[in-house]
Amino acid sequence: MCLTEVTAFGVGFVCRIFGITWTYLVKDQHLFQLPPNLFFLLSGADPCYPNPCTYGGTCEQTKESFTCNCPPGRVGELCEGKTAYKHTNM
Repeated sequence: MCLTEVTAFGVGFVCRIFGITWTYLVKDQHLFQLPPNLFFLLSGADPCYPNPCTYGGTCEQTKESFTCNCPPGRVGELCEGKTAYKHTNM
């Protein structure tokens, strides 16, 4: 799923593929890959649409980008990692 945003800097694309957010800017027939926070800062687009967080994480917009609030058992910038559980017998 991709979101297209026309900005003063060119045409931006935000695509979410297999749980990873990719951001691109097309200007003067050149394609540039941008860090997500720079694209959102330049375009004014909502960094939480589409939700970049995986495995049920919730996205919270910050001043310059976004933060994922991960559910129990998940960690990482996009909730992509698992936490190690220590099993104890009771």
